[in-house]
Amino acid sequence: ALRELAPEAQKAGVILALENTISAEDNVRIMERSRSKAVLVYYDVGNSTNAGFDILKEIPWLGRQRIAQIHLKDKGYMGEGKIDFPAVMRAFAALDVRGFANLETSSPSGSVEADMRRNLKFIRDLIAQEFRKKATAIFEQNVTLLELGHRWAEEHLDFRIEVPAVPSERP
Repeated sequence: ALRELAPEAQKAGVILALENTISAEDNVRIMERSRSKAVLVYYDVGNSTNAGFDILKEIPWLGRQRIAQIHLKDKGYMGEGKIDFPAVMRAFAALDVRGFANLETSSPSGSVEADMRRNLKFIRDLIAQEFRKKATAIFEQNVTLLELGHRWAEEHLDFRIEVPAVPSERP
C-alpha cells in the first residue's frame, strides 16, 4: 500500500513519516521498498530506546536526509530517565537536522502545563548550549584561519597587515 501511496504523496509535496518501534535499519528497508523520497522516518528516541536500540548509533546512521521529524520523550521528566539527551541533541546537531522536534512527555506532577514547561526548558537549554558551542568553535576556527592567512601573506607576499590599536577610553 505504501508503494502505491508514496508516489501520490510525493507529487503533492506530502511527507509520509514512519513512527514505530522497529529499528532504523528496518525503517530504511520500508523506505527503500516504497521507492519514494516522500517516505521518511519520524524518529522517536523514546520508542527506540525502549525497544532496546542504540539511538546514538541509529541517528547518524539514518542521517539528515531520512529523518522527517523527531519525537523527544523519556520516562518521567526529560533528562531524568535513561536517555542521554545532551548526546542525542549533539547527534542531531552534528547532522544539522532541520524541522520539528516534538515533546511527547508524561506529567509526573499531574500539572501538564508545569511539566511541559519544565521539559521544554530542559530541551531549549540543551539546544542553546549546543548553539553556543558551535558558534564558539566557528569563531575560533575563523580567527585561526585569519591568523594563518596573515602569516602566509607576510611570509610569501612581503605584505604586512597592521591592526590598529583600540583607542583608549576618554576621560
